[in-house]
Amino acid sequence: MKQTKIISCLLLLSLLASVGCGSAADKDMQTSDDQTETSAAETEPAELTIESVLPDSLDFGGETIRFAVELGYNNFNTMSTSIYVEEDTGDIIDSAIYNRNGKIEEYLNLEIEIVQEYGPTTLYSNVTNSVLAGSDDFDVVAAYNAYTASLAASGALKCLDDFRYLDTDAPYWPTELINMMAYKGTYWVMGDLNLTYTGGLGAMYVNASIWDELYHGASIYDVVHDGKWTLDYMTKTIEDAYIDLNGNTQVDADDRFGFIYTYIETFATGCGLKYSERDNNGVPQLTFMSEHSVDVWNKLYTCIFNGTGCYGMKDDEDKFAFKNGRSLYLMNSSIAFVINDLRDMNDDFFIIPLPKYDEEQDEYYSKIADNMTLYGVPVTSQKDDAIGALLEAMEIESVRTVMPTYYDMALKNKYTRDAESAEMLDLIRSNIVNDFVCLYSETIGGGLGVTGKGIARILRTAATQKTTDLASLYESNAAVYQSCLDDLLKRFDDLAEERK
Repeated sequence: MKQTKIISCLLLLSLLASVGCGSAADKDMQTSDDQTETSAAETEPAELTIESVLPDSLDFGGETIRFAVELGYNNFNTMSTSIYVEEDTGDIIDSAIYNRNGKIEEYLNLEIEIVQEYGPTTLYSNVTNSVLAGSDDFDVVAAYNAYTASLAASGALKCLDDFRYLDTDAPYWPTELINMMAYKGTYWVMGDLNLTYTGGLGAMYVNASIWDELYHGASIYDVVHDGKWTLDYMTKTIEDAYIDLNGNTQVDADDRFGFIYTYIETFATGCGLKYSERDNNGVPQLTFMSEHSVDVWNKLYTCIFNGTGCYGMKDDEDKFAFKNGRSLYLMNSSIAFVINDLRDMNDDFFIIPLPKYDEEQDEYYSKIADNMTLYGVPVTSQKDDAIGALLEAMEIESVRTVMPTYYDMALKNKYTRDAESAEMLDLIRSNIVNDFVCLYSETIGGGLGVTGKGIARILRTAATQKTTDLASLYESNAAVYQSCLDDLLKRFDDLAEERK
């Protein structure tokens, strides 16, 4: 499984300053090791700015770059407000985005506008219909990953590899994640230019009062730092926390639990489970059905069903139960949702990464939810240079100004309860993992927008059916998964041929 390493924003800015923004001339220069060391010692590092990356001669004549945005559920308008806010409301995040856009619009002499917002599952058909009609309705589509990823293979989007001013190999882009979604061409980019990137990270939340009641004097952060935060450790502490609050001798929604769960498949990523890997030719191959996948599910099954400490709830219900002090742990697939929902929680809470499979696992892994925003360009758009420059500038300025505000001021200080939880956010963000099949999950086995049938939902299905026979469950759909993957790759192959 490829891993996308993302470090904290302030550390990233320091790193970028230290490496500078080398030009093509810099790359072509041949020097000895001694010369290189001398040059590095005598030269002040360049600050990352749009001025240091994009030519000051760029002038796009005031043209408007029009965005079409696919919104998420639960009024998740962050997908839109990450792109454009009409005025500086005084909110620290709105102000950062408003100021970012103002700087970019002035430097490039263009305007940013959202011309259309679509509900979940509807962007795909609207973009394809617009393209088929030959209409130039919008210049950039901001898509909801779960429902619209396969638009990349439809022929409705341009390949971004040759966009003049878009350099996704630069260190401020999440290059490995962009490459995970690419196959014989890059059709989507994602990153800090939208808050759903960090806001969509999965994490664990720990009720501090219950923890202190059970393990007074012990620190959950020490458990994490010592590498002992594993599925087995979580299972044991879940059992310790359960209380039959209503005294009816039945496990029901009114009790206190160790763990309330909804998106069980997120745990699999934390345990290093892989849905696919690339072969020597770079072709994604299904690898889900492995001994490790079975072992991961067996541990999860034991944790969920072979005791009394876990309880499954619908989305949102789990957050309210945790907020009301009725669970030691909560796992949710979106930091943005949970931190906003829990900011007025009476009990303090800790934020920690997803548990490891066991102590032999080297690192803690994190997963971005499938509500991540993807940016693509319809084939009908005629503004490639302006779009490439705009997306590049949005990523640069978001890394420089928006993310330090969102990540360090909002996530760390306004909403979290202690400095160590802030440190945990750095840890969670430092090791994001994913793979091609997982990113295109709803297409591979589910079909557009069919939640619950995509391959990445197989563990959720296993939990619903309360089955330990993961192999049989997978085999019953294996032919469909393979056929869907083959079809998706064939469409990318055909697009690559058309570009020759």
